[in-house]
Amino acid sequence: MCAALAGLAWLAMVWPLFRLFSAKFHRPAAYALVAALAVGFGFAPIAKGFGRAVLALPRWAFLLLTSTISAIATEVFIRIVARGHTLSPDGAVYWFQARALSHGSFGTPLEFPRQFWSMRFLFEGPDQQLHGVFPPGWPLFLAPFVRAKAPFLSGLVVSALLSIAGYWLARTLSDTDRWSDDPDDNERTRELVARTAALLPLASFARAAETTDLLSHAFVSVLGTLAITLSFRLDPAEKPRPLALRSLAIGALIGWAFSARLLDGALFLGGCALILCARWIAALRTGARRAIVTSVVAVALGAAPFVALVAAHQKAATGSWTTPTQREYFVRSDFPSTCHRLGFGRDVGCEVEHGDDRAAMGPDGYTPRHAWAIVRSRAIVLGDDLLAPPHMLALIVALAVVGATRRAAFSSAFCALFALSYGLFYYGNAPLFGARHLFPIAPFVYYLAARACALPSRRWATAAPPSLLAMAMLSAIIVGQGNRWRTLRLAEGELSQREPWVRPTIDRAADPQGIILVSDNFHAITGYDPWLDRGRRVVVTGDDAGLRELRRARPTWPVYAATRERTLALVPMPPMRDEVSVELEALWPSLQWPSRLKAWRFEASRFGEPVIVGGGRLLAIEHAQPGSTLRLDFELSVDGEYIPGIVAFSAPDHGNFRVTLDGAPMLVLDGYGEQRVRRLYDGRPTRLRRGRHSLVFECVTRDPRSSDDRALLDQFIARPAP
Repeated sequence: MCAALAGLAWLAMVWPLFRLFSAKFHRPAAYALVAALAVGFGFAPIAKGFGRAVLALPRWAFLLLTSTISAIATEVFIRIVARGHTLSPDGAVYWFQARALSHGSFGTPLEFPRQFWSMRFLFEGPDQQLHGVFPPGWPLFLAPFVRAKAPFLSGLVVSALLSIAGYWLARTLSDTDRWSDDPDDNERTRELVARTAALLPLASFARAAETTDLLSHAFVSVLGTLAITLSFRLDPAEKPRPLALRSLAIGALIGWAFSARLLDGALFLGGCALILCARWIAALRTGARRAIVTSVVAVALGAAPFVALVAAHQKAATGSWTTPTQREYFVRSDFPSTCHRLGFGRDVGCEVEHGDDRAAMGPDGYTPRHAWAIVRSRAIVLGDDLLAPPHMLALIVALAVVGATRRAAFSSAFCALFALSYGLFYYGNAPLFGARHLFPIAPFVYYLAARACALPSRRWATAAPPSLLAMAMLSAIIVGQGNRWRTLRLAEGELSQREPWVRPTIDRAADPQGIILVSDNFHAITGYDPWLDRGRRVVVTGDDAGLRELRRARPTWPVYAATRERTLALVPMPPMRDEVSVELEALWPSLQWPSRLKAWRFEASRFGEPVIVGGGRLLAIEHAQPGSTLRLDFELSVDGEYIPGIVAFSAPDHGNFRVTLDGAPMLVLDGYGEQRVRRLYDGRPTRLRRGRHSLVFECVTRDPRSSDDRALLDQFIARPAP
């Protein structure tokens, strides 16, 4: 029944595929499938020879070969696509968090002045250190690789482990399948199914991408797959010591998976719990109560350190043992404050992070109807990621119904429930990584594919041996995935323009002292190591106004720019002025604390007309109402008597904001204007000291002529008092 329901669920999810068949990507794979079947039927020795070749090597040699090929595919992707750096902001932040853990800390100390360390996916914690938004489990694995200055080596290791885990899962799940009355033939078919499951993913473009970009999905797939496999292999009747060790390993794997990806870990926990409960109930009937207690306690002890790791990370980053870091980050960076939560409602969907997705939802927000559309999209793309053409995935899961064992039914049901559970998360697929949120179930998909290849042999063993369909499916996947790999050649020009990672450039430059400019914040956080560089250099992005305070704090340091030729070029800078200038948008999101409003970084180019602003960006305030507040923290490097001011815009839809500096009244921004105009609002002369300061903007009653309470903030200016 479970297999039938799972098959129907997958067919419902991917039904649009059967009305669409892309000639560019799908048909070549389909032709390869048909051609391989024709060759196998017409020349039976070829299909049989393929089967003998797959089974020829000893198990250890086969696993060594497949894991090596898998790692080589990742290395090719690293060299061709990544070119020494992460492909996504997420990968850079994982790198940043791993470096902190490699030094025994959850957070990274902020360099002075701290406003240059405010960036996406990072936020200041109560310990005044910079914390990443992601759970610590994957950074924990990355930490030794980052410390050894070989972060991408972690992808090769995960790729190899994924190959081994996929084989072991398929071998375990196929142990209860009966393919023949001949025990030897039955064993050969089981082994062929397991080895086919290890061969099918070797050409996968998505698998190489997932293990390249320092993302956690493939790592969680390894942990969850091993946990499920060990759960099936758990035998409460075995001796207490092996039982305790196996149970401890299951708990540790699930705990680590949970600490790396919370939802994925919970789903794998549910799968393991179902299997283990069935095992424990069966043991209870035999009176093995002590064995059950031993197993339960060992599982809990194995998971406990990783649950504690998550809690400790949350405590350090948010000040609360139970507040998730992602919740804290989106409270500061986006709107509504609950926009990133799982589930449905008008408050789901982030306006800054996923603005297009949020806008497409309409006034009712994220509804089950939207969730079903997202689930369908992910399921279709997953088939393209793993198999190509994706139509095969629907047929494979449907075939799990045929002669289904409990383990095959579990696999198909687990895949379906995993996909449906991710319907609670509103964001869909990524351009390069595809359906990465569903990637952890890849080993289960490949097992079901390998099992489907063996099904016809039950009735037509001579005409359709397992090796025939396995050869045909492998041919189709190689051709289908080959089309995706060939798209990299079309992007070669764009990829060659990727900025190189700055750290090797710094190391070759013989310990330079100075301010090093890079292309974006994510190059900055991966290229700068405060534990090694503090007092010698900083790595930042910035314009003249943004660099002014940083240079003022280090007046003797030269400014360099990292070049594509992997050198540091000296940058001539204008003389420093006495005027203090802080780009307010630079404080988003790490060093701002909004309450009942949205504050975000706004590109001036969106005006559609030339507008002069500091740094080309503004801090935009929306959804404000009287009583809403925004706190911005920054640091100044000099003492003095200044006239503080705010550079902001007035416009027909702007409101009024009372501004306080370090708790003292500073000025009132009268935001209304008949036209959009950039203005300087002056406060009264005051003494400003070196160190940290806080600006608070409080929305007050607006001008009756204004249509809203918006604001566009540019800079905090402090001019020397006469």
